[in-house]
Amino acid sequence: MSNAFRLINCIFVLLLAQTLAARDGAVAYNGRESGGGRDADALNGPVQAAPSPGTVDPLPDRILVKLSPATEGSMGRDPGRAGVFGLADVDAVLARYDVREIRRTFPHLKQPPTRPVPDLSRIYTLYLWPGTDADALVQSLNRSSYVEYAERMYPAFTDDVPNDPRLVNQKHFDRIAMQAAWDIEQGDSSVVVAIIDTGVDWLHEDLNANIWVNADEIPDNELDDDGNGYVDDIRGWDFVDVPEDWEEQYQPAEGEDGVEPDYDPMDFDGHGTHCAGIASAVTNNDTGIAGTGWNTTIMPVRAGYLTRYGNGVVAWGYKGIVYAANNGADIVSLSWGGGNYSQIEQESIDYAWGLGVVIIAAAGNDGSSAQHYPAAYDHVVAVGATEWHNDELASFSNYGSWVDICAPGVRIYSTLPDTSTVSRSYDVGQGTSMSAPMVAGAAALVRAHFPDSSNHEIVMKLAAGADNIDSVNADKAGLMGYGRLNVYQALTTLAPTVPNLHLTPIVSDELGNDDQIIDAGETIWLTLRLENRFMGGPATNVTASLAVDDYAITLQDPVVFIGDIQPLDTLTIQDDWFAFAVEATSIPHRAVFTVTLAGDNDYQDTLTLALTIGKASILLVDDDDGANNVEHFYFESLDSLGMSYVYWSYMDQGSPTDLSQYGTLIWLCEWSFPSLDEVDRATIGSFLAGGGNLFLSGQDIGWDLCDPGSDINEYFDSGGDSKSWYETYLHSRYLADDATPNNEPFILMTGIAGNPIGDGLSFEISQPGRSAEYQFPSVIDTLPGAEAVFLYPTGEIGAALWSGTSRVVYFAYGYEAITDPATRLAVMDRTLKWLNDFSIEHEPLTNTRDTTNARVVTVQVQTTTTTVDSMAIYWSLDGKVPFNIEAMTVADTGTYVGTIPAQGNDTEVHYFIYAMADDGFFQTSPPGAPLTTHTYIHSDTVLAVAELADGLPRRYALKQNYPNPFNPTTVIEYHLPGANEVTLDIYNLRGQLVKRLVDGEQPAGVHTVTFDSGGLASGIYFYRLQTAGFTRTRKMLILK
Repeated sequence: MSNAFRLINCIFVLLLAQTLAARDGAVAYNGRESGGGRDADALNGPVQAAPSPGTVDPLPDRILVKLSPATEGSMGRDPGRAGVFGLADVDAVLARYDVREIRRTFPHLKQPPTRPVPDLSRIYTLYLWPGTDADALVQSLNRSSYVEYAERMYPAFTDDVPNDPRLVNQKHFDRIAMQAAWDIEQGDSSVVVAIIDTGVDWLHEDLNANIWVNADEIPDNELDDDGNGYVDDIRGWDFVDVPEDWEEQYQPAEGEDGVEPDYDPMDFDGHGTHCAGIASAVTNNDTGIAGTGWNTTIMPVRAGYLTRYGNGVVAWGYKGIVYAANNGADIVSLSWGGGNYSQIEQESIDYAWGLGVVIIAAAGNDGSSAQHYPAAYDHVVAVGATEWHNDELASFSNYGSWVDICAPGVRIYSTLPDTSTVSRSYDVGQGTSMSAPMVAGAAALVRAHFPDSSNHEIVMKLAAGADNIDSVNADKAGLMGYGRLNVYQALTTLAPTVPNLHLTPIVSDELGNDDQIIDAGETIWLTLRLENRFMGGPATNVTASLAVDDYAITLQDPVVFIGDIQPLDTLTIQDDWFAFAVEATSIPHRAVFTVTLAGDNDYQDTLTLALTIGKASILLVDDDDGANNVEHFYFESLDSLGMSYVYWSYMDQGSPTDLSQYGTLIWLCEWSFPSLDEVDRATIGSFLAGGGNLFLSGQDIGWDLCDPGSDINEYFDSGGDSKSWYETYLHSRYLADDATPNNEPFILMTGIAGNPIGDGLSFEISQPGRSAEYQFPSVIDTLPGAEAVFLYPTGEIGAALWSGTSRVVYFAYGYEAITDPATRLAVMDRTLKWLNDFSIEHEPLTNTRDTTNARVVTVQVQTTTTTVDSMAIYWSLDGKVPFNIEAMTVADTGTYVGTIPAQGNDTEVHYFIYAMADDGFFQTSPPGAPLTTHTYIHSDTVLAVAELADGLPRRYALKQNYPNPFNPTTVIEYHLPGANEVTLDIYNLRGQLVKRLVDGEQPAGVHTVTFDSGGLASGIYFYRLQTAGFTRTRKMLILK
């Protein structure tokens, strides 16, 4: 698989997706869907292939450094061509590398003292001599206490898509209610939209009258009249400055302006001009087209250019954002981006946002849920693309929970420059590049109509006016933001958007042992930290109600008053806490609470909160990309097995640092990059060296850590150290990155006979959320001491295990890729038992006539290395807490015995075994206890007689199914003392009806029904008997 193909989906480098459509022989910029190249008529000379996204590198001759606040006053003078800061610690690092020059990145910055914006004055650009090891310099600088951060500088690429244009009008206006909006508001020239792009043809017949003019600058006098640091910037600024020693793929196209920043932001590419026309071409002038913003002013900022390979590259976007913000822009439109996060870009955006600027950005054209920057940064409105004639999401458009709004982006007719590179004035283009300036133009109309609104209020009006399009895009429901832009409704909708509240629990057990663990028998105080995130409306008079359906939890104070949470505010409830008690005989598990929030304007939302009860021995690290989320597959398996675990979100919490309290680490990578970075590898290595157990899964981990054929993976970045780690700690050798060279959507895996995990299992895998062309399970080999677990159809290895000072299970594909739920559950069960070298076997007690003697319970423990910490029988007469606890003792090696006291006649006993190892890992029999239990009945006669009076049952009864757990069939017995209308139903954990076994009138008597679970996944289910005078529900466990 090529690097380009991999990274189109994997947010690892900045991506190219640029085109304006070719028509009548005019230029066609290459793009992702077309596969690259230009029309032969586009340029003089031979056609050049476009660089694939996988070959995009950081800029070779410069890095960005932000000094810490501690350096203020410590530097003797401003750094410059001497290549030193005057800080001994930092200069010692620079002395080891070839630093040519240091310049302030924002030399003319005017820091507003009254605004809460990032301090950009401490950011510097370091220019390097050829051959300097920029990565090593960045790493060295980041270790200095004087450096807040250092990072490589990446180019970004323009975001539009190839197209065969045949539509040369603006029919998309009907879709966004443009005419109705113009009847209300036609914009104001005092509102400025900055197009930060490849420049703008400011002489264009349909743009010139709307081009921004810097009234404080005198043209052509070679003076900085307004003192903003830019000489003669009458119509904006050109930041493009391409060094001659940059790689050929970055060199400007013939006729491009690639050197020396200057005051002429002319567009030689076409992309920026096309975006400018969409945002605000001059309207009602008998010429050309109409712009969304009508009278809105366009500020041209040239931060990108056309390369000789035919790509639009934007490398100075962050400078353009700050320039626009400092020079009066109200809205910034960004139609470019890629997959690399940059701290300086985020800070530049935060700076502009703090000055009241609305930032709009294209979501990208990869047809992916992968996050695309700058659209995915905080304080940015991420815009997806829809079809012009309906509301279907465009096939190329990115989507995801991070997208905020959509707008038409297919066949959008707009302006083009008249230059030596492009010789036409209008044509169609498509892509999220076209959608973003459309939203920017709409934002400008809202700004003109509501001049006193804040930037967040403007964003909220765009969101409130959007039309929900989930019904047209069922498979993308909830992943297209607030919906498709409706400009008229943005101007007229008064109702605020709903709050965007996110909660973080804060738990106190100070009434117990105050160890920050929710233990059995404790009373817990719970408060919430609520954050009203970007694009959330105000929340007023909010009340929170706590609910839980958990056998061990009793709520004592379930309702608290929160009050008001304004947009972008965070509030921690201080004076009114929830309270709940944990039953004293409960065992460790995960309890799922729901928090229902209600407030003014009919606001209501229900959020889920999971808390770990008892000490957990398992840490689940969710290290997917945050877009294609797969953690729920792990939740389902672990919860069904009754495991107690702590969930760790890598995206929200970063890399875990302290694993000492856990015995087992489950780390899911899905298909994220880097899969395991240097910090992750060090943490996992220390954990394994200390005797911890690891279950690691994810596709392409081997490629990322071990493939020397790429310069964009961890192998390259670590100088090969990641491969050494892979082989040392995973005890595997990476062979190939794709076990599906023919893009098969499903692969049959076969377990190795006799293997403790794989024996007797076969199943198909297919990475969920990824299409066939994005299935990349790795092929591996085992190193000495390791064993193969599962094989591909070719006989090659796809999973391995190793046992030594620690235990490791490594799947070279995602565990979540196992398509059959029952098999997936069995694999997790076997994996955990093997990792912890701990499992138990118990033959359930059966019904007995003996009402005098205690029942003897026997348990066999399978382990070779683990010590049993405790073994006990938990029993009750109704299967509910509180349980009676009977300790079990060792009778023989590996055998434990205990007793349950004798019970009276016609008494039903529910019980389970709880066995805990010395590392905190535990097992129950049956699995999933106490939600499911073993059951037997004491009766002094045969049941059929004992239960009957004159041949009929003496009372209603619903017996525990037997066997339980079961696969695939079980028998359910129920008693009717008289004829009755009867229903017997099966429900899943969500309360959904799975199957109706009985429905109708039945005579008095003892009845049995055999339930076949074929087609159902493993897990806990409920069966309920209901008659006119009796209702009873019991639990059962399917374990396949």
